[in-house]
Amino acid sequence: MTTGALCVAVVGEAVGIVVRVGDDTLMGRIAFLASGLKQDMTPIGREISNFIHLITIFAVCLGVLFFVIALALGYYWLDAVIFLIGIIVANVPEGLLCTLTVRYIICGFEICKICVFENLLQICFALKSCKQSKV
Repeated sequence: MTTGALCVAVVGEAVGIVVRVGDDTLMGRIAFLASGLKQDMTPIGREISNFIHLITIFAVCLGVLFFVIALALGYYWLDAVIFLIGIIVANVPEGLLCTLTVRYIICGFEICKICVFENLLQICFALKSCKQSKV
């Protein structure tokens, strides 16, 4: 029994018999094993996630506060909802994730310049911003 594709016909015609398909093939088993791997978040990923959650909670709370104030001032409920959405969107910057990532990369380069060992610094590992430590 072979575990892969065996093809010796280079020119001409050939007839083949399919004995396994989908997850039963070698590639299917590899894909199944690769999909079951659990990837842990890096410390940088956790920090960025926590920061984004904090910004989101702040934006939603501020939006709800202004929604209640708008209703108390006598605005129509649909106008208050539009105001709520506007406040939430205004408080979440579009390039937040990109800005944070670039800032962390710059910090990684600066830390490498002052002779910090990479193996003690997980930000360099997570961002792959340092190739070689200065000793």
